[in-house]
Amino acid sequence: MLIIPQLEKVTNSIKGFYCADFWCYPMFRSISEMMGKPNPVGTMGLLIDDKHPALSQFPTEYYSTHQWWEIVENSVSEILDDKHTDKHIIVQTIDNFERNHVLGLLYEYSHKNGKVVVLNADAEKLTATPEGRQFIKSVIDYCKA
Repeated sequence: MLIIPQLEKVTNSIKGFYCADFWCYPMFRSISEMMGKPNPVGTMGLLIDDKHPALSQFPTEYYSTHQWWEIVENSVSEILDDKHTDKHIIVQTIDNFERNHVLGLLYEYSHKNGKVVVLNADAEKLTATPEGRQFIKSVIDYCKA
């Protein structure tokens, strides 16, 4: 089973923001507050299970690369702090050291005799780009198998 929730209904989450390096969240947060700007998202890229069969048709490394831009920008990462032990996080957003949440963009878990895959991304927006379409196809084909 594939679950793609409406992003605005995933309340326990952090908005997707493609950022390769966010090395000092407290400093950037205090600068934003001092300047009256919104606080930055403060995540530090992705940790990807690049060998997972859900990504077998999507070329990737185990870290963020350019093809993840649209996917991340059209996603949220669900906070799984207390409920991740029974889940396999396929694509994890790396949180900053201050919050240190366990964040799942794409994860799966067993249920009865099957598997449940949760994709916290806007699939409709992703189909507008070649990389988004290929990512969605890879995940759907994995769920069909």
